[in-house]
Amino acid sequence: MTRRWSRSVRAALAAALVVSAVPAVTGCAHYRGNPTPGLNSLNISRAQNKNRLAIMWDTNMRALRNDGSRFWILDRPSRLTKQPSPY
Repeated sequence: MTRRWSRSVRAALAAALVVSAVPAVTGCAHYRGNPTPGLNSLNISRAQNKNRLAIMWDTNMRALRNDGSRFWILDRPSRLTKQPSPY
């Protein structure tokens, strides 16, 4: 024995399905793709991020130059000189 739905009940169920499916597909909150265009991360702007990166690169390059000087032993004078050296 099959149970048949009346046309009005089927229409009501179809409408309820469409109404409940629209928020699931489109999302409940509508916002643009980038709600905070001025920020590059969660809390800093692009200019602040560029400044931080510039400071980081400057610090790292200075450290690399100092490490290279220590590797090639250029951070102190030669010990082969006849004059006394404070190092």
